[in-house]
Order: sequence, then structure tokens, then C-alpha cells
Amino acid sequence: MDRNTPYVEQAYRLCEKEQKETCGHDSAQRYLANHASRFHRIQNVCRELFPHRDTPLLDIGRSGLTAELAQYYENMTTLGFPLTHDRGGHREIESLTLPHIEYDLRKCEDPETWPVEKRDSFAGIVCSEVLEHLPIAPEYFLLFLATLLKPGGLLLLTTPNRADIRSRIRLLMGRNPEGVIRLYSDNPGHFREYTRKELIHMGNRALLHPRRVVSCNFTPLRGDIFAPVRIFPPFKDSLIALYEKKDVRR
Repeated sequence: MDRNTPYVEQAYRLCEKEQKETCGHDSAQRYLANHASRFHRIQNVCRELFPHRDTPLLDIGRSGLTAELAQYYENMTTLGFPLTHDRGGHREIESLTLPHIEYDLRKCEDPETWPVEKRDSFAGIVCSEVLEHLPIAPEYFLLFLATLLKPGGLLLLTTPNRADIRSRIRLLMGRNPEGVIRLYSDNPGHFREYTRKELIHMGNRALLHPRRVVSCNFTPLRGDIFAPVRIFPPFKDSLIALYEKKDVRR
């Protein structure tokens, strides 16, 4: 297409500007600082669930959380975009010498694309802050992850709580709690956030047993004007779901 029209130029300009803002070094550093408490919390939960260092563990995406988990677990694998994709973003860390499964999760809605070489391979899967970025029905994603788990394996999933106090206040003020769809589609924002009941429902539909779905606060309470309200589960900022792969007979 001719790039010399002002409309085409603007389309490219907007996308390039957003890519620079969301995938640059400064963005990566902000992400690591903002999510440090989440990384620490998930690492502690993982050690409770999977105490053995040689547990075959899969991390969806490759981020600062992967780096922290890899300091303890000796048998880790990651899954997501090619490691050379989106250099400078917060997701892919090429310096980690871990096995990696290349797969675009946006293809999950087509089961014919699901990689089969690692089927029934992992005792645990960590999927933190991924679900809300996918523009597909979540059941497809969860069903795909279930194929990678060993029978009795556990999926630990975290995602923002759509019903948190900040979302409710924004809506009361006439502001949309949902972010806008980004122009740079390979580093998408949040397409859809979920509630606790929705996580339970979609887990059951994906043939995964929801052993525990609880709310928590990954962001600190100190200095937050909503702190007195955020101590109550319905208003907390995040959700932690633990699913178990049961033996499913045809």
C-alpha cells in the first residue's frame, strides 16, 4: 500500500510510537518494578506446590518471573513467541538458557495448531498475567494448557480481578475500566479481565478442576486511599486460580 497518504502514514506512526513506548528499555524497567511483589508471591506459592527442584515446570511467556523461578527450579521450560521477538519488551529474556516452545497463543482457538511434542509432560504450569492479553475464548487456552499437564498436574494462573475496587470506582465515575485495544498487536494490552466466578466456570468447561480460586493484592496497600476497602476479598486487585488435571474418560 502507498505509504505516502496522510492516513497510512498516521497508521504507521501511531503503531511505531506505541511500540517504542511499550517495548522499550524504560517500559521493561517499570514493568519489573511494578510487578516485583507479584513475582515474589508467585515464587513462594510455587515452592509450596512444587517443593522439589527437579519438578518439570512450564512458564507461559518468558519474563522476570521466569528468571526468579529458574533460580530454584532445574527443569523449567517456557512457551510463547520466538525469543528474538519483541526485543526490549518485558516478556522475552534471551539470556535464560532454558528450553523454549515457540507458539503463538492467539492460535489456541484452532486445536489443530496445538503442539503435541510436549503433551502430558509437565507436573506444573505457571501462567501469570497472560489470560487477559488473549483475544480468544479462554476455554481454548485452558484446554490447550491441560494437554501439556501430566494427569494430576497443577495449573497456577493469576490475572487481574475485573471487580476490584478501582474498576468499580472508575465505572461509577463514568470511566471505562477496560483499556483500549492497542495498535501494536504483538504486545497487546488487556482484551478482557475476569471475575472469580468466571475463572471457576471456565475451568470447569475446560475439564480442569478448580481446586482453589482466591483474590489477593499484588500491589501494596501502603499509601493507597482504597486500602481500607481492598482488605475485603471482592475488592482485591488480583485473582489466583489453582486448577488440577483430573483423569478424563471418554
